[in-house]
Amino acid sequence: MSGAAVIWIMQQDEVTSVIPGFRNQKQVEDNLAAVDGEPYSEEELDRLRISEGSIRS
Repeated sequence: MSGAAVIWIMQQDEVTSVIPGFRNQKQVEDNLAAVDGEPYSEEELDRLRISEGSIRS
């Protein structure tokens, strides 16, 4: 799940760097794998934006 968040954050125009936290080796590996992960499509990003709006409401 953290890898998905890292991918999303890296696609935000407002973000210039990402410094993920970790507590164990698995989280380090997940965060590093996210760097090579497939970026979200525009459709997926739109769906995430809609979900984000419902959380803030």
